[in-house]
Amino acid sequence: MVVKELSVRLVVLVAVLLVVSAGSCLAQVPTSDTALILYDSTGEWGWLGDLYAQEMANLLGHFPMDAVMEPIEQYTAGQLHDYDVTFYIGSVYDNPIPQSFLDDLSESTTPVCWLKYNLWQIAWDENGWHDSEFTERYGFRFLRLDWNQWDRVLYNGVSLTRDATDPELGFVEVVDSGLATVPAWALRPPYEGQEASCPYVVRGGNLWYVSDIPFSYATPSDRYLAFCDLLHDIVGIDHAEQHLALIRLEDVSADTSPGELRAMTNALAERGIPFQVGVSPCYRDPLMVDSTLRAGFNYTLDRNPEMLDALRYATDHGGLIVAHGYTHQYDSTTNPDTGKTCDDYEFYRVTMGADGYQVYEGPVPMDSAAWAQSRMTAARRALRSMGLEPVAWEVPHYMASADDFQGFADVGGLMYHRSIYFAEAGGAPVSSSRSPISAHMSRLRPADDPQHPAAGRGRNPFRGQAVAASTVGEPVYMLGQFFPYVIQRDVYGQKLAPENLHYLEPVMEGGIQLLPEDLLEWAEMNLVIRDGWASAYCHPDVNVAYLEQLVDGLVLMGYEFVPVSPEME
Repeated sequence: MVVKELSVRLVVLVAVLLVVSAGSCLAQVPTSDTALILYDSTGEWGWLGDLYAQEMANLLGHFPMDAVMEPIEQYTAGQLHDYDVTFYIGSVYDNPIPQSFLDDLSESTTPVCWLKYNLWQIAWDENGWHDSEFTERYGFRFLRLDWNQWDRVLYNGVSLTRDATDPELGFVEVVDSGLATVPAWALRPPYEGQEASCPYVVRGGNLWYVSDIPFSYATPSDRYLAFCDLLHDIVGIDHAEQHLALIRLEDVSADTSPGELRAMTNALAERGIPFQVGVSPCYRDPLMVDSTLRAGFNYTLDRNPEMLDALRYATDHGGLIVAHGYTHQYDSTTNPDTGKTCDDYEFYRVTMGADGYQVYEGPVPMDSAAWAQSRMTAARRALRSMGLEPVAWEVPHYMASADDFQGFADVGGLMYHRSIYFAEAGGAPVSSSRSPISAHMSRLRPADDPQHPAAGRGRNPFRGQAVAASTVGEPVYMLGQFFPYVIQRDVYGQKLAPENLHYLEPVMEGGIQLLPEDLLEWAEMNLVIRDGWASAYCHPDVNVAYLEQLVDGLVLMGYEFVPVSPEME
């Protein structure tokens, strides 16, 4: 199947082991495996390497191993031999690589994974000819950078997408099939004949080469999924095939319709499907936008007995509570939409530009790890006071500062959100961090695009990958990442449940529409990952028939729904 072309683009840029029973998994065997992640850090685009390295480290959080990130320019002789596996992310064209690293690589027998640029510095000799020692050792050779329309990647019989807006990849050729194998192929129209394919990933001995950086332009149907699965083979830690699923009812607060929540609860309970409910316990409407509740400030769920009863009904029928922020809005102002709970950001300051674009101003004035923790604690305390025990924490709109995410990690427990990762400013400033407010979900822009994802109608954006620069003060580069399996520890120290399919949006809004068949298509492609999950969410005001179609389809595919748990693996 081919993923629908979506007209609105969004800057976005994904561990589980065997499940013994719903909600319980076998623990990973502890190891002392370590990974070294080297990345380019020089020049105008040096900041990209930092962000890509964080994404790599996050994915390695699926495995029982520790990762160390370091600029390739700081490499010291012999360092490679101290790690079980090494990754080099070539994100800067022709970035000088220390000779000590190239020398160590020539002697290494441990796995080394090289991404995109600069392989020619070891694959070619000083005259630009193919180095015979490289070819004889690894069984393939590097030919050139290629800009043909390589818009698909074939992996394990599954045709995955690759955004041809950024067509460049490293073109390699296998010369000895006894030494080199090709686990994934890049394809281009007409998808037939020798000229329509080239190796996307090649393995020769202990060297793996990935012809681009799979973190850029990643979508739920992307070649990023192939890389997520191949990581098992690269690091030498296998997981048995197992496909689990999560479903979450989102943005539930004091002004949610109790009837809509009960209808969704009944639909899921009748099928025996465990589910989660993202709840914001303290409702605020400081600008009195909603004329029905007239809530104003601090209208907690216990002041709406009918809604509270609906939540308790949900927990009695297989639902688990997720603390979805404290107020899911900021102070007594628009941020950027209405100031009302579930419309706005809580942990990051956002305004609306005159051109209809959101402007990401930066952390809120009082931002700190301690402040973020206080909001998290207040949300949990409020829910518990009403007899609702939260099992996970979810940041509103998936947006907060690095200090906030670190603070959440220090508190501990399971995080049920995508996170934003930040790099220090480097190179030339970028002038804008804006994107259309109508954007909800689309293919990714290039990682070096200066735009930032929007939140749409106040609901969580699909942030698979995003790199941006702040419009206020010094440039701030950031990205978001989605995961197809549980991450035991990201670079902040968070344990993250997967959320990789986005959410149902059956009603066309802002030029975007996401139907069950879209999410099911992506879920089918995620089966290419040996232990890949299907994790989505749905708002209570969506017609329950769409939710039923989605969960029934996932079950037919072989996915097993499980509840989230701090112990999940």
